Amino acid sequence: MEEREFEIPVPWGHIAAKSWGNEKNQLVFMIHGNMDNTGSFDRLISHLPDTFYYIAFDLPGHGKSSHFPGNMPLHEINDMFSVNMVVNYINREKIILIGHSRGGQLTMLFSQFFPEHVLRLVLIDAVYFSPVSVDYFKQCTTEYYQC
Repeated sequence: MEEREFEIPVPWGHIAAKSWGNEKNQLVFMIHGNMDNTGSFDRLISHLPDTFYYIAFDLPGHGKSSHFPGNMPLHEINDMFSVNMVVNYINREKIILIGHSRGGQLTMLFSQFFPEHVLRLVLIDAVYFSPVSVDYFKQCTTEYYQC
């Protein structure tokens, strides 16, 4: 599959992304692990079916993406909302998510906050832990971020 690089505008700069496949096919988002970038999917993509449209993107501060502003704490919630910005920018109703390691944590968190967008979830070496109930966490976080 042919690779295409592009940028997605965000308030603090841009998120770098790569895509493979036909845009008309079912969308699959691929999210990399901590201290990694979209290159972590380069070897995998040739083994995946070409009946899907794949997009991988560098989380903020990773790869070719802009860093969060200096006053913004590094937290998975901020990364999860950046995932939501990418999903909204691409503007597809239902998506499949593939998450590796910390990317798997983010895909699980995204699925809890925005289940209406998620068709399927694929986790590669992911672990997730939440000390409070999902509903309570979602309520507190949603109120804080006003989403």
